[in-house]
Amino acid sequence: MKLILPIIKLLLILPFIGISGCQLPFQEEVEKEKIAAARAYLEQGNALKKSGDLKGAMEKYTKAIEIDPTNSNYYLQRGLISDSYAMRGIVRDSLTNYQRAIADYTQAIDRQTRKTGSNYLHFYRAQAYHRLGQYTLAKFDYQKSVSLDANKDISLFRIALIDYEIGSSQDEIIENLKKIKNIFQQDYKDLNVAEIQMLIAIAFYSKGESEKAIEMAKKALTKHLYYYSNPFIYLEADKLRENFGGESLVQDIENFYSIPEMQAILPQKKSQSK
Repeated sequence: MKLILPIIKLLLILPFIGISGCQLPFQEEVEKEKIAAARAYLEQGNALKKSGDLKGAMEKYTKAIEIDPTNSNYYLQRGLISDSYAMRGIVRDSLTNYQRAIADYTQAIDRQTRKTGSNYLHFYRAQAYHRLGQYTLAKFDYQKSVSLDANKDISLFRIALIDYEIGSSQDEIIENLKKIKNIFQQDYKDLNVAEIQMLIAIAFYSKGESEKAIEMAKKALTKHLYYYSNPFIYLEADKLRENFGGESLVQDIENFYSIPEMQAILPQKKSQSK
């Protein structure tokens, strides 16, 4: 009888333990094992990503999420975010699967709102929206990145590119680009300064101020030619669309580069010998 009473009491309180969220020791152990297994898949995915096996990495991140869908295996690694949703989003982004990358970034942002490291996820998601031409959503996330001081300079630059696509006035675009150029100059980012200087010239040309645009372009090419990317100098339109995320700006670049004055000063791409 003495043994039966404690057993009855235990059976009576077990349902309440479950309802109240208390975990028995074996449940805690199962939870720890689950998190450890998910983290192991996450780290395997990181290793595969580093080696260049993006599809293999994505499979490992998916396994980690299946085991631990609440993503409690979130952790920081050398100050960078390491999170199954975030990392899978980055891989999907690299594979140009932007819509599904956005879904992963959103999951990661929702889970990391109060945790250090989520700041840059708004920037990653903004880039994916930008590449899809979803400018309003992209601009919102870039502005969020600016407010969080996460890739602030680049986010401001991308906002200016979006404004170009959505038809903001050339005067407004020029002023914004000038401000951003000054920020990049302070940070010694010569590549960005060079390209922004040329974009200002292109905006002046589109505004109808051809002489000013050509004079500015000459100075930019003389001072910064070394820093320009090949797509920008040699007008590789597809790559420019990918880099700048739009059609209007690329079209204006093509128009500006096609005039005789620019053809005379732009470097010509050397033909490859057979």
